[in-house]
Amino acid sequence: MAPSAVEIEAAPAVADITNGVKKLLSSNSTSSSLKREPLAYSGSLDEYESFDVTNVIGREYPHLQLSQILHDDRKIRDLAITVSQRGVVFFRNQDLQITDQKILG
Repeated sequence: MAPSAVEIEAAPAVADITNGVKKLLSSNSTSSSLKREPLAYSGSLDEYESFDVTNVIGREYPHLQLSQILHDDRKIRDLAITVSQRGVVFFRNQDLQITDQKILG
């Protein structure tokens, strides 16, 4: 036989945390800095040869060197958008130094 349902009160600490989270969420919802729509691809990577690996997932840039676009915020942003849309992006024969990898990461 299952135990009977018993009402219990949340510990005061849990209630305080819950109220704090609600207050934080309500103050952030009025902030004008929140993005309401997804970022849009600007086309900055269109100059590089690419192809979709499958219809559903993946894109490959066979000749793009990440070291060439590393300091171009617009291209890095478009790369991030592409990764979020395609799931994975492939690059061949990269010439990246350790410091470049840290910047990219």
